[in-house]
Amino acid sequence: MIYVKMHKPENRAYIQRVQQILDHESPNFKQFQSTGLFIPREEYEEVDDVNTLHPECQDVVWYAMGGNIIQGLKSGYFITSCDGIHKRSKTLEVVEKFIYENKIK
Repeated sequence: MIYVKMHKPENRAYIQRVQQILDHESPNFKQFQSTGLFIPREEYEEVDDVNTLHPECQDVVWYAMGGNIIQGLKSGYFITSCDGIHKRSKTLEVVEKFIYENKIK
């Protein structure tokens, strides 16, 4: 959330929506999805040097809920990992469900 406040302060509606969602005890999948923010790789690497990105990563989808990320590759696949298990799909929603079911619920 700090990233958004510092680097995207003009996006007040997003910040307010995320704060409301984070106040829920058990947010649903649609609420989790709505916290996703597409960030170009270069911009993401400026603020997060901890996560090692795949060499073919072009964009990162960062989720305010849990700080999870999904990488968008040049090949059109989306990838993420959770507890050593990797998920890959050409459909973003499939990878989002993987994160939601394994990290958010």
